[in-house]
Amino acid sequence: MNPADPPDPAEPDNRSPWSTPLMPEIRQAIRQAGGALPFVRFMELALGHPRAGYYASGPLRTGREGDFVTAPALAPLFGECIVAQVLEIWRRCGEPSPFTVVEAGGGDGRLAAALWRIARALPALAPFAVALRGVGVETSPAHRERQRQTLWAAGADAERLAWVDTLEEACPPEGLTGVILGHEFLDALPLHWVERGESGLMELAVVESPGGPEGEPGLDVVPMPPQPPLSSDYFSALGLDLPPGMRAEVGLAAQDWTARAARLLTRGALLFIDYGHPARDLYHPAFFHGTLTGYRQHRKVENPLLFPGAMDLTGHVDFSAIARAAVGEGAAVAGFTPQAWFLLDCGLLERLERQSARLSPEDQALARQAVMRLVLPQGMGERFKALLLTKGFPPGAADEGPFMGFRSRDLRGRL
Repeated sequence: MNPADPPDPAEPDNRSPWSTPLMPEIRQAIRQAGGALPFVRFMELALGHPRAGYYASGPLRTGREGDFVTAPALAPLFGECIVAQVLEIWRRCGEPSPFTVVEAGGGDGRLAAALWRIARALPALAPFAVALRGVGVETSPAHRERQRQTLWAAGADAERLAWVDTLEEACPPEGLTGVILGHEFLDALPLHWVERGESGLMELAVVESPGGPEGEPGLDVVPMPPQPPLSSDYFSALGLDLPPGMRAEVGLAAQDWTARAARLLTRGALLFIDYGHPARDLYHPAFFHGTLTGYRQHRKVENPLLFPGAMDLTGHVDFSAIARAAVGEGAAVAGFTPQAWFLLDCGLLERLERQSARLSPEDQALARQAVMRLVLPQGMGERFKALLLTKGFPPGAADEGPFMGFRSRDLRGRL
């Protein structure tokens, strides 16, 4: 995840960065790996350990009390724009029933709740409301419960909701008809952290270090030869050449997840909204030190090894690789654009105008501020991108032209 512009700074955290419940597990994993644990495995433990990982341990992670702010929490109109795009996908699919919306890593459930709330509120959407099914891919029991409560409050039908641990459990044996949605999901999957050495590509591994405060063991990284499934020719095979000394991240887990999602999809779309770039922009010397970052209490933490299990870890998404993974499983790239253009094309400003008519002047000002953070370049507007991938649409669906969110500025040619 990546925070929006932070609210008031949190109080400084004076605890040792190594005194987290996960540290004993990290040290054990390093020793079991022979003294050097590939960073991708460190990130997997730091975020997903079932007892002490960042996303599994249960405390609130979003909002003022958490570590970051997400777009659905920032402005409910964001969810309405996503719903508008999902409705168009359903219509251009031939209005199938059932139509399943699978959301991966749904946070507190606000995005899915918007879908159910709108489907139930508008009589014209009655056929969609009947067709709708919802599945959350979520491994955290605490997050599942938050999502469940949010969806029930929005009027969702409990009998048409389900939560599963894996993507495969979300899809019936005959394949899925619907939308697989990932908002700020791909960035949270484990990353291979790499460095271009003098002799070629090296993978960074986590080791124990005596550099902690008061003599307490800390953590550091060392280079090692790339470990499978990462290949030493990963970049050269793509026609890319990192300059010596440059660090970068490779999201093989995100690519694998996308390929599996596209494989399981029979008819419908994959819609991802996350921060990232096409490969030639992401692996450019402008990002010489990479994009891997920690976020804790609304503060950016440059060293991703600090506070393991108690700090979010994230890196920018390589959207070229994501598109390539889906196309390899029969999907087609239907649109790629900055978040600002996606939201504006989905009617964000018109929705704001209608909403403002019902608000007090003070709430109107707050709503406008939230919307500006979603669309301004210095906020989320350019850093976040929307990628739409389609599969199995009926003949003639493509004749309608670009999908709603990609009509003004479609950058798929840069992928």
